[in-house]
Amino acid sequence: MYLNFPQRMIKIANKTRWLIIVLVLLVIKLFPQPGINYSQVYFLIALAAIYNILVKFITWQDKWKNGKGHQICHAESTLDIVFITGIIYLTEGLQSDFFLLYFIVIMFASTYYKPIKCFLITVCITLLYVLIGVLTEPSYRVISSILLSKIPLLFALTGVSIYFSQEIKIQSEELELEREKLNNL
Repeated sequence: MYLNFPQRMIKIANKTRWLIIVLVLLVIKLFPQPGINYSQVYFLIALAAIYNILVKFITWQDKWKNGKGHQICHAESTLDIVFITGIIYLTEGLQSDFFLLYFIVIMFASTYYKPIKCFLITVCITLLYVLIGVLTEPSYRVISSILLSKIPLLFALTGVSIYFSQEIKIQSEELELEREKLNNL
């Protein structure tokens, strides 16, 4: 069974989501913070785990053949953004180290979508992160200093991820042409 690049990435994303779930569980268990409502964090983790289990039963090939593969990519990206945003909001807000998990979403988005759509996803993540800052931080100074240090990282990573993803796609297409030439001999 031949899978194209986004299809392979979705399978990898499923495994990566399990890794994120375990990582979040380990961090909140090993380094508990006072004042955090862990029942809400566990609820988010349970939702992500349920999605990860259910996505195994989706008939991948039928969706891709019918031209509805983009719906799977949209669901994956939306779920990951909501999950990570919720974890960040519920743990320490702008101070949360779970901010780094956004990098994974951006890297996968660069493989699923065209570059402009990936930048739009980064803008969406940025707006959600700013909203977290407005909701959790009382001081504008704290918000601005944190956002000025983290938001450029998101956009820099987006550019690098798009570049690498496009290069991999080009190399994959070239390899496919070489395979066809070899089969014709």
